[in-house]
Amino acid sequence: SLNLAILSGIDFPYLLYKMAINEDVKSVNHYRIGMKMRVLPEDILCFLSTPDKLKKLSEFITFNGIGDAILSIDDPGPTFGVILESIISLLSKERRGHVFNRGWTNKK
Repeated sequence: SLNLAILSGIDFPYLLYKMAINEDVKSVNHYRIGMKMRVLPEDILCFLSTPDKLKKLSEFITFNGIGDAILSIDDPGPTFGVILESIISLLSKERRGHVFNRGWTNKK
């Protein structure tokens, strides 16, 4: 994920921008190792589909040191898009069925 690289310390879009305007781009040889990324809306759906929610709760609510692939205070546009798309999906019977019947549960 591009956002994972940025959180790790290598901002590829910014480096590309600097190249496009003919500025010098220094080599990036150091970055943070061990960064983690999640996609919170998908994690929520997986958690809701988990039979033993109590057992998985501590793992689910762990946010310390974990970035998100979509949600960002610095760039709220994608967050609003995900919220709007989620509301539309929950209100549509066909889309709701598609979301909750993706093989994450043993139900057939």
